[in-house]
Parts: sequence; structure tokens; C-alpha cells
Amino acid sequence: MYRWRTAILSRLKGPGGLYNLGNALGFGAGLIVTFLVAAESTDSFSNVLSIGIRYVAGSPAAVALAIATAIFFWSGEAYHRAWSNGYLPDQKLTQLGDLSSGFGAIALGAGLYLLSNPFLAATSGLLHAVGKFGSAFGVRGELSFPWRKIDASALCRNIVLISRVLAIIATTADVFSSKAHDDGAFAFNAWAMLTCYLIWAIADSMLLPRDSVVVRMFRPSLARRKPV
Repeated sequence: MYRWRTAILSRLKGPGGLYNLGNALGFGAGLIVTFLVAAESTDSFSNVLSIGIRYVAGSPAAVALAIATAIFFWSGEAYHRAWSNGYLPDQKLTQLGDLSSGFGAIALGAGLYLLSNPFLAATSGLLHAVGKFGSAFGVRGELSFPWRKIDASALCRNIVLISRVLAIIATTADVFSSKAHDDGAFAFNAWAMLTCYLIWAIADSMLLPRDSVVVRMFRPSLARRKPV
């Protein structure tokens, strides 16, 4: 038991473990809802198998979301291996995680669009993919804005986090909507997804530069010390 607990906790030290914790929670919650609303009985293996197959391949949207989940699990493992020795992480494995996450975000956006959720398709899909691909391809340089100059690589990381914040706002609205009040399955799924987005946002923050505003505000002990 102790070994299992130690192994699990060790996987949650870096962003990869948190990403996959959210992935497992989101996939599991969706599967549970599918069984709860299924018309057929679950007292036979064939029915259970049919419901499970319908969840991952019952429609174009389901296929897109299943593909996205598989890719995200792969990228979570890449991040875990990159951070297995702590900070500083392995740069190549981190970029591999970024690249695969970008493709996963595209698949996720397609699935959400097919489910008639264009806002989440744009945030969790398109915006997320832009940030991840920018990080994967090592965007460099400074971008000049009227109020300040921003490092391009840091901006890509922040774009990913912004996509999470927007998704959290949208999902919070779902949690407190009239539909959630009337539909227990919808409410359960909304709460589960809100939890997932919060977990993913924490993982995103771990990939931010140590001197970023977010790290200085919420994790000051990790902030990169500047020479005096």
C-alpha cells in the first residue's frame, strides 16, 4: 500500500501527473454519465460493451473527443518524463508534450464544435493549440505592447493558461445554470469538468517561466530570484 501511495504521489509532483489526473477524471466522468443516461440495461456484458463503444465511437464528436483524450494522455506522460528529475525539466520532452498537446487541442476543439459548443471549441481548442504549438516550436523574441514588452515564449505559455481561465468561466456558468438545476447528469458532468479545468490550470502554471507574474503572485517560493 505504501509503495502504491508513494508511486502515485511521485507522479503528481510535475505537470504531467496533474494533466493525466484531469484527463482520467474527465474521461471517467463522461463515461459514468453515459451509463447513467443509457436506455438499455447494464446487467449484461454486451450492453456494457455497447454503451462503452458508443461513448468513444458513437458519433463524429465522440471519436474526436476520444482521439483528443488519447493524445492528451500521451502528452501528459511526456511531461511527466520531462519533469521526472524535477526542475529544470528535459527541454526536448517538454516540447514533445507541447507538440502533442497542440494536436490534442485541435481534436478537442473539433469535438466541442460538433457538440455545438463553439466557445469552448475556440478556447480549449484553438486558443490552447496556438499556445502549445508556439511553445513546441520554441518561439523566441519580444513582442512590444503599449504598456510593456512581453517575451514571446512566455506569452505562449500564458495563452494556454488564459484558455483554461476562459473555459473555467464558461464551465462555472454551466454549473450554476438552470439546466444543471434540472438535469442531475448535466450537473455532475459540469462539476467534473470544472474540477478538470482547475487541475489542468495548475499544471499549466507549472510550465510558466519562474519570473512570470502568475508564479510571483501564487507560487512566490518558486519565483526566479533576480540578481541584485
